[in-house]
Amino acid sequence: MNYKYVLTETTYHNGKHTRTSYGIAVISTKDNITILCSIEDITDEQAEIAKLIELCNAEKLEMEHLQNVVEDFFV
Repeated sequence: MNYKYVLTETTYHNGKHTRTSYGIAVISTKDNITILCSIEDITDEQAEIAKLIELCNAEKLEMEHLQNVVEDFFV
């Protein structure tokens, strides 16, 4: 596996309101920079997405299954 799953954080601004959301990016382990794919704005709970990322890396999840895994994890 030449990639790993990492946490992404995005802050959204809407007038006076600010919201932080977390997602997952798949990055190349060859340079730790190249983003191969990502899913943004999955949850506002950093701890929950961190658990999922840990599982994806531990189980060496093939990235083509990421969308389904994310959907199943939060159902």
